[in-house]
Amino acid sequence: MKKKLTLLLIFSISILQGCNFNQGINSDSSSTQHPICKELSWSRIKAEFASDTAINEEDLEKLNNYISSCTIKTNEVNDIISIYREQKQEKKRIEILSILNKNPQLIQNNSRLLDLYKSVAASDETSLITVAIQGLATINKIDEIIEIYNSEKDDKIRFAILGGLTESLPQYTKVLELYESVATSQNRLLAAKALRELTNAPDDERWTTWGWSNKVKETLEEAVEKDFDKLSLLDNLELLALANKYPNSRFTKACIEYRSFTEGSYFGQGIGGGWGSNKEAIFRQPFNPEREINFWPKFLAKYPGHPGSDDAMYRLARAYEMKGDYDTAIRWYYKAYQAPDGSLRNAARDRMLFIIDLLMSSDALTKFLQQHPDHPLYPYILYSRAVYLVREDRLEVALSEMAKFIQTYKDSTDIDLGVLDPYISSYEDYQQQKTITTEFWSNVQEQFMRWKKIAEIRNKNRNDESLYEEAAFWFHYQYLGYNHLWNGGLGGIYEGNIPEKWEGATTSIERSITYKLVQNVNRGYELQNRHLRSIRLFEKLLKDFPNSDLAAKAKYSIGLNYYYLYYGNYPQPYGQNLSWSDMIIKTYKDFVRDFPDSSMADDALLTIAEMEMGDKESKESVVQTLEKVLKNYPTGDRYTQAETMLNQLRGQAPSQNKSTSPVIGIGIKIKKLEAGNGVLIEDTLPNLPARQAGLQSGDIILQVDGQYVASPDDVTSIIRRHQPGETVRLEIERQGQKLLVEVVVKLISL
Repeated sequence: MKKKLTLLLIFSISILQGCNFNQGINSDSSSTQHPICKELSWSRIKAEFASDTAINEEDLEKLNNYISSCTIKTNEVNDIISIYREQKQEKKRIEILSILNKNPQLIQNNSRLLDLYKSVAASDETSLITVAIQGLATINKIDEIIEIYNSEKDDKIRFAILGGLTESLPQYTKVLELYESVATSQNRLLAAKALRELTNAPDDERWTTWGWSNKVKETLEEAVEKDFDKLSLLDNLELLALANKYPNSRFTKACIEYRSFTEGSYFGQGIGGGWGSNKEAIFRQPFNPEREINFWPKFLAKYPGHPGSDDAMYRLARAYEMKGDYDTAIRWYYKAYQAPDGSLRNAARDRMLFIIDLLMSSDALTKFLQQHPDHPLYPYILYSRAVYLVREDRLEVALSEMAKFIQTYKDSTDIDLGVLDPYISSYEDYQQQKTITTEFWSNVQEQFMRWKKIAEIRNKNRNDESLYEEAAFWFHYQYLGYNHLWNGGLGGIYEGNIPEKWEGATTSIERSITYKLVQNVNRGYELQNRHLRSIRLFEKLLKDFPNSDLAAKAKYSIGLNYYYLYYGNYPQPYGQNLSWSDMIIKTYKDFVRDFPDSSMADDALLTIAEMEMGDKESKESVVQTLEKVLKNYPTGDRYTQAETMLNQLRGQAPSQNKSTSPVIGIGIKIKKLEAGNGVLIEDTLPNLPARQAGLQSGDIILQVDGQYVASPDDVTSIIRRHQPGETVRLEIERQGQKLLVEVVVKLISL
C-alpha cells in the first residue's frame, strides 16, 4: 500500500507541474506545451543546428525550451541525427548534444538517437564523450556506462566518462561504488578525479564536520600518508582542512618544510596563471639559484607526488634558467607541466616555449635533440630549430629540417599542441585540440612554402633587384621567422616579462631575471621580427648598389618598416636610443634630402608631419613641413591632405592638435549588434576598398579571416594585422544569406 501511495503522489505532482510524459513521442496534445512550440518553426531549428556558428544566449534558451517542452516527431529526430553526423565543428556537436540532453525522454524513446548517444560514449572523442555520458545517465543507462568505462584502457577517455557521471553521483549506488573503487586504485589521474568528486561539497560543510563515508575517510587518511597524487585536484582550502585534521601526517610535514624554505605560507600563495599574473610573487628577492638547486631535489625525493611538487619543480627549473642552463631548465619545466595538480601547467608551458624560442640558439637546440632523442619535447624543438635557422639566415639547412619535420610528424599523433600552446585553457585542450592542430599545420606548410620562395629569390643573380624583392617579401609576409607554437601569443608574452628598461635585479615587473637573460631574449625576439629583417636587406641594397634605380624605393620602404614598428607597438631593441617615431622622422628627412624629385617625397613629408603633430613643441616644425609639401609638390596626391592639416593646425590651440594618422583599414563604419552574433556595418566610406568590394550598410560581419567577431574591436584588430595590398576575407550576412567578400586593405587617413 505504501508503494502504491508513493506512485500516486509522484503521478499527482507530475500533473500539477504540467509534466508531459509523452514528450519526444508523436502526440496531438498541445494544451500543455510551451508557447515556444508555436513561435519556432522546425526549419528555423534545423538551420540553428546546421549552422557552423555558435548559438547566441537568447536563441539557445529558446532551443532548450523547444526541445524540452515540445513534441518532437520521429522524422525531426532523424533530421537532428543527420545534421549532427554532417556537422564538422566539434563545439557545435557538443552544443547539439547538450540541447538534446534537456529531453531525457526523447533520448529514451528514440532508438536511433539512443544508438547515437551510445556510439559517441564509446568513441575516442573526449569532449563529446562527457556530454553523451551525461545524457545516458539521465535515463539510467548506468550499467552500460560502467561497461564502457571498464572496457576502456585510455585514461583520458575514462577521465571524460567520470566527468559525465559527476551529476549522477548522489543518485545511483553503482556510480558511488565506481568512484570509490577508482579512488582507491593506483591510477593517479583517475583516483584524483574520483576523490575530487567524492569530496565535492559545494557548501564546504563536510570539510568542517568531516561528514564523509568511512570509505572516503580511509582514502583521505591513506592519501595524506603516502598517496599524495590523489590530493592533486583538491583546492587550497580543502588541503588546509586536511593539514589541520592530520597535523602529524607526512603531507602536513611536507607543507611545513615547504613553508620554512620559501619563508611564506604554503596555502593560498598560488603561482599559477598566465604571464600577466603575479605568479612569481612568492619568489623572494634576491632569488638564489644555488640555494634552490640544493633544496628542491631532496624535497621531491622525500615527498614524491606531494601537491607542492609542481611548485618545487617550477622553482628548480627557474633556478637553472637563471644560471643559463636552458637544457636542464626546460626538462624541469616539462616535469612541472606534467605534475598531477596542474596548477602550474600554463606557467610551465609558457616558460618552456619562452626558453626554446627566445633564449636558445639553433646550436643549443641541436645539442638538446642529440642528447634527448626520446624526450616528449623532441618534435617541438625540431620545428623550433628550423625556424631559428631561418632567423640566423641559414636558409638551406632550415628548408631541409622543416621538410624532415613535416614528413615525420604531419600524420603522427606525437604532436599535441596542448603542450606548448600558451593560450588554450584546459577546457580548450579538450574542445579545440583538433582545430588548433589543423591550424598549426596549415601555418607551418604556408611558412615552408614562403621559405621556398625566398630560396627562389636568392637563386637569382644576387643584384639590386633580387635584394629588393627579398626585402619586400619580408615586409609583406608575416610569420616568416615566427614560431607557430606560440599560436599568435608571442608579443604579449614578451611584453609581460621583459622590462622596457633595465632597473637591476628587481625590475619594474617584479620578475627574477638577469641582465644577460634580457639581452638573450631581446636577441631572439629581434631575430624573428620581419620588419627589422626587411630593413637590414634594404640597407644592404643601398650600401652595395647606391646608384640603383631602386634606391629611392628601398629608402622609402625602410621608413615604412619603421612606421609599422611604431604603430604595431613593437618593443625597441636594447641599445637603440631613438624611438620608432624618431627613426621614421630621421629616415624620411634623409629620403627627402636624397630623393627630392621622387613621387614619394610628399608622402614622406606628410608622414613626418603626422609623427610630430602630437608634440606641442613641434608645432612650428610641423607647419614648415606642411608648407614645404604645398610649395614643392603642388601637383602631388597629398597636397589636399597637407592643406587640410595646415588649416586645422593654424586654427587650433596647441593643446587641441589632433593627428590624422593613417591606419590600416578598408573604410567601414561599424557597431556592435544589440542582439545576435556579428558586427553591423552602418556605412561604407566612398572611394575606399569596402564599398568597391560591394559591402553595404546593413551587412552583418560574422567572420574576418575565418575568425568569429563579436565587437568592432575584433574586426579592426584582425584587419590591422594586414599590410597594404593584402586581402582580408569577410563572411557577412545580408538579408538572411551568407556571403564571402574579399577586400584589399590600404592605409586610410582618419
